[in-house]
Amino acid sequence: MGIGQAIGNRRSAMGKKKREVRFLEKEQGSSLSPIAHRPLPVAGVRLQKLIAGSGLASRRKAEEMIAAGLVTVNGRVVREFGTRVDPERDHVKVNGRHLQAVQPYVYLILNKPRNVMSSLDDPGGRPTVKHLLPGVSVRVFPVGRLDFDSEGLMLLTNHGDLAQALLHPRYHIP
Repeated sequence: MGIGQAIGNRRSAMGKKKREVRFLEKEQGSSLSPIAHRPLPVAGVRLQKLIAGSGLASRRKAEEMIAAGLVTVNGRVVREFGTRVDPERDHVKVNGRHLQAVQPYVYLILNKPRNVMSSLDDPGGRPTVKHLLPGVSVRVFPVGRLDFDSEGLMLLTNHGDLAQALLHPRYHIP
């Protein structure tokens, strides 16, 4: 490191680590300016997330559609997961049909009765929360679960990021 340069983690008054900050000299003067180091945001949204967000299919089903060659972006078949698209500029088709605009987020609170599955479908043919939502045209999914023989309030949504934040242990939401 040259004169007037420093790099490292700084600590706040509370002793917590702050983000790494690099101080570099300006070419003409001796005053220093901080440059925060963060990864640059990647433009666009992942294709399977866009398809799932449109309500057409779940993310996993969207991946199956991509793998099967059923999805085109700007006229080209896409088979790679994680392909990023710009919903404002790119023309996405699934099975030859234009993908509809992303639907607004929907949040539903459902009082699940006993003897109803928390999932959207059941291979055993038991009733599910999906059967309790006949008038809901937007594809929503339950956040969490309740046992088959229990009753209580459930959150259903099409907002995957919220569901992830509520369920994943790293967010420490009780």
